[in-house]
Amino acid sequence: MPGVVVCGAMGRMGRAILGILKEGPHGFSLTGAVEAAGHPLLSRDAFEAAGAGRGGVPVTDDFAKAVAAADVAIDFTGPDSSAINAGTARRRGETDRHRQHGARSVPHGTDPERGGEGGDRPIPQHERPA
Repeated sequence: MPGVVVCGAMGRMGRAILGILKEGPHGFSLTGAVEAAGHPLLSRDAFEAAGAGRGGVPVTDDFAKAVAAADVAIDFTGPDSSAINAGTARRRGETDRHRQHGARSVPHGTDPERGGEGGDRPIPQHERPA
């Protein structure tokens, strides 16, 4: 089941996403709910704080740890936080890719699984993760 981390989880859009994820659409499940350091709902059950019942996933301010357990990150924070989170997620993805492909270097924008030997076929812009 693909795991999802929601950043800005206690905002209006984050809570809406949590309400949808509570139902487990398309096999997705919540693995992390992230808010800013000092948020009053940190450590509370994310679904409960969003008004969607209990789910066992606490709200945290540690995006790096949350994204390590996720397959997908949905970010409804501000521009600065989104840029930082995207960089953290990208580095996490590169670490996973190195692990999957024998710790060899994989150039940005290529995918060895799609480009054959050596992964020399660039991923088209519209197919690249944000």
